[in-house]
Amino acid sequence: MNSSTSGGSNVDRDFGSGFDRDPDRDIEDLVRAAQQRRAEPATDPGRLQAALVAIGVRQTRRRRARFAASAAVVLAAVLAVPLAVRGAPHEPGPAEPPPAERVTESPAPSPLTVGTVDLGLRPTWLPSGYTERSRVVEYGGADGVVLTRLWTKGAIVVDSRDRSEPGIKLAITTSASPESDPRPQDGASTVDVNGRPGFYLAAAGAVRLNWRADDRHVLQLEVREAGVGKDDVLRIARSMVADHGWAASALVLGWLPDKHRLLTVSMRGNSPIDWTMFVETARLDSATSPQYLLVAYGKTTTCRDGGEIVGVGTTPGRIVALADNATCLVAGVKPLYLGVTGSWTAGGQPLTNDDLIHVATAVEIVQGWGDTGWIGPP
Repeated sequence: MNSSTSGGSNVDRDFGSGFDRDPDRDIEDLVRAAQQRRAEPATDPGRLQAALVAIGVRQTRRRRARFAASAAVVLAAVLAVPLAVRGAPHEPGPAEPPPAERVTESPAPSPLTVGTVDLGLRPTWLPSGYTERSRVVEYGGADGVVLTRLWTKGAIVVDSRDRSEPGIKLAITTSASPESDPRPQDGASTVDVNGRPGFYLAAAGAVRLNWRADDRHVLQLEVREAGVGKDDVLRIARSMVADHGWAASALVLGWLPDKHRLLTVSMRGNSPIDWTMFVETARLDSATSPQYLLVAYGKTTTCRDGGEIVGVGTTPGRIVALADNATCLVAGVKPLYLGVTGSWTAGGQPLTNDDLIHVATAVEIVQGWGDTGWIGPP
């Protein structure tokens, strides 16, 4: 799911791919990286499962999705007071959410309740061995909401935010505005993508193809894989079809510090039962003293061992100081954790331990929130 999109997509996008929470990382690097994400052009951000050709595959994925959804209920039971469970259970399936709940070109939804995002388009052809492992939704850019999807051959580091992560990334901007149309860059060649012009550029260890796929979607395809050539990139781009699925959040943030707004929502994992969801917010009203907050829910904990034992509702948790201006809280027990990490610039207004506890206590898990069957190998 962090950088604003410049008006007009003539600037090459850079992909965000998750969140690196190395506790030994110098906090100034952490804050500087976060500020850079806000200063950079928007990330160079389908019906993925609607084209399943066998009923058995559909049933397998639905069973996996039900297992993952039940895991959310397990964590809610473990954290009975800090986590409330919203909504009635239901089996994840192809039915679409009510149109009023969707987010496309509208401004970022309230960070208290994250809306669903249409997947837009998907490739029907990829080189052999690639499976989808990450979806990142970014809010607040000039072009609107940007969804970035990642396919890889092997397992990913779930809490990594390495922008040069190997794989095939597809950034989907939902915008009908001509200002969002891609424009040729120095060194780019013009190619045909289903009758529309695209701009192909090979540079810096990656190849990128930018084009408007239809009246509503602007795409960028980025490939960082040896052996995937120009012909393969064009074949992927030309295979795009409508994807009527959606990306959804398992989390409702019932309380946030003053003036925080939603930046990103991401889901990363290596199987339908091995995943972590991240929600990132920030207070950016002051360029000299921004605050950043990361809420993580799943099998990845953002805190190192040790720290101060605190109460999160009636559940014990730990607060660990990562540096002078970064702190994390983790609550829960294996296999699922709830983590809250706060960071701020040196000399700026800190996020207190009470702030992190308040955020964690007010988190709600949305029961039956969505399908995880798309993650990893079938």
